[in-house]
Amino acid sequence: MNRDIVKNIFINIPYQSVKDSPTVKYYTKWSYFDKRIETGYAIHESSLPSILNIDQDIKLSTVYSFKESSGIRINPYRSRNLYNKELYKYIDFGRLDKYHISNYNVGIKVEFKNNMAVNNPYNILSSSGDGYLGHHIIINVGDYSNISLNLIDYTSSKNGFKTLFIELHLGYKSRVDLSYLILHDKTSPSYSQIISIHDKGSYSKIRLLGFGGLMTRFKYLGILNGEGSKTEFYGGIIGIPDTNSDY
Repeated sequence: MNRDIVKNIFINIPYQSVKDSPTVKYYTKWSYFDKRIETGYAIHESSLPSILNIDQDIKLSTVYSFKESSGIRINPYRSRNLYNKELYKYIDFGRLDKYHISNYNVGIKVEFKNNMAVNNPYNILSSSGDGYLGHHIIINVGDYSNISLNLIDYTSSKNGFKTLFIELHLGYKSRVDLSYLILHDKTSPSYSQIISIHDKGSYSKIRLLGFGGLMTRFKYLGILNGEGSKTEFYGGIIGIPDTNSDY
């Protein structure tokens, strides 16, 4: 990827389509992302703290790895057409969204079959590196399935910059319980987004606990396409000195 081309393409795209006002205000310090938008791809993965040396079903860093599991299909995903077309009308594409679309380098599609139950949480880790990492995860949950997921979003690199996007597609009368843990350090900005798309009678519960970094921006969008579908989202990001968060 030619970083001069990247800069010229994205520098004129606004971060937000609606300007700040007394009633609508973003608390994202976009300048932190400006400083990293020309960052080259990461070559080396960040080392993980001992607390994260747990059994991972999927791990994404500069590449991805996974464990084979019955009823779960995992394939690489690589597309510059982010989300399927029906979602475009719901999404406010800013500079970072379009940057992710064009530049993410590790993408996977995870498919849970119909009538499947995963009661012990299925663990997904998104790590960081010594440069830019873009992780894109599509999770398709089959009809009548009941799935429990843990997602850990970790960054630790003073030269790093990460974007993490998750598309969560829920089939007919399926249920998903997702626990999302953000662990970001004080030296790198990160942008993450979860979009859940619900078929009839489906239900998702998403819990967020975050420890923000240099600039942690997170967005959630729940799309209820079917009658009787429901989503619940709750949680928060804890700030400490020299960190910034917006969600």
